[in-house]
Amino acid sequence: METAEEVLLQARVDRSFAVATNDCADGAIVMLEEPLGKRPVMDESTGAQLTVQKTG
Repeated sequence: METAEEVLLQARVDRSFAVATNDCADGAIVMLEEPLGKRPVMDESTGAQLTVQKTG
């Protein structure tokens, strides 16, 4: 969900993870309707602020 104040993200994985791999270290690309600006990106399930790497 994207608002003027924040961006809330919820992700789901549809595959099984192998043991002793870094599958959880994979990044995700998210296209927003408006530029991110100074809005925080929050994990919708935990409320934690996520680290963002801007591209482009």
